[in-house]
Amino acid sequence: MTKLENTRQHDLGEKVAVVTGGTRGIGRAIAEELSSRGARVAVIGRDAATAAAVASDLPGDAIGVAVDLSHPDGPAAMVDEVARELGQIQLLVNNAGIGMGKPSLEVERGEWQTLLDVNLTAVFFCSTAVAAAMPPEGGAIVNISSVAGLAGIPERAAYCATKAAVVGLTRELAVEWAPAIRVNCLAPGYVRTDLADAMIKAGRVDPSAVESRSPAGRYADPAEMARVAAFLLSDDASFINGQTVVADGGWLPTAPPERPPRSAHGRVEHSLNAFGVDRDLHPGAFELQLEKRLYVLLSETARHGFGQLLHRQVREAHRNAQLPAE
Repeated sequence: MTKLENTRQHDLGEKVAVVTGGTRGIGRAIAEELSSRGARVAVIGRDAATAAAVASDLPGDAIGVAVDLSHPDGPAAMVDEVARELGQIQLLVNNAGIGMGKPSLEVERGEWQTLLDVNLTAVFFCSTAVAAAMPPEGGAIVNISSVAGLAGIPERAAYCATKAAVVGLTRELAVEWAPAIRVNCLAPGYVRTDLADAMIKAGRVDPSAVESRSPAGRYADPAEMARVAAFLLSDDASFINGQTVVADGGWLPTAPPERPPRSAHGRVEHSLNAFGVDRDLHPGAFELQLEKRLYVLLSETARHGFGQLLHRQVREAHRNAQLPAE
């Protein structure tokens, strides 16, 4: 073991650390890393048996705590149990989160609210509950965001929005609570977790596309994210506050593969085809078919509240259809 490795092994010596969503993936890797560096770790999860099992596998003193952080009483209950079992909390990692891949026009209000509750509201109230219970000398918090909070990813509207909000929340809390409490953010790229493997298996993510865009040419290992989080919590990062560290192997600054240019006429053809309208009809028949199709679409979708949107789209397609072919 090198001198640096020996120093790092206990650089969080006996500090009490809470890791939400600590039973799997990045959260579990962070719990393992903090424990290996001497922290006393509380692994937070929804299932008591799973949280306890993960805690028992850690090299240092650790406990498992089962709590629903999206419930209004969850964060305070978490802090009370950790303080009772381990002492005052000095370190917090807000890792718990959920995702959803769905076209934006199909997202229901309840689904949107669920992501807000878990990915943003729980982060805020866990942070305030822990900050209020920290010792006078303060501590450090790391919020886990995502590259999805810094880039647009199709069919991830709620996830992108909540992860972007975590970045903004991090900056505000860092300014408000300085200098006693440092608050930073970690935005991982694509990480090879069990969840990522399940998404690949289900065909929701193309791993070759991810790997080909990233200069690193691969997914990250959860342990790589854990080391960044541990650094931000440690005294080595004592002058880092309010920052978002992107750990994505260069994925974000790399431009996506170029798509062939699409003419205005091509966009109109695509829109009309999507609505089942034949552009090649003579003007009178074209307008009649468009009007009939519009009536059917509005009738079919009115119950979903999309009528006005579709009405605007079809009217726009109707106007643009007069563009000359290229």
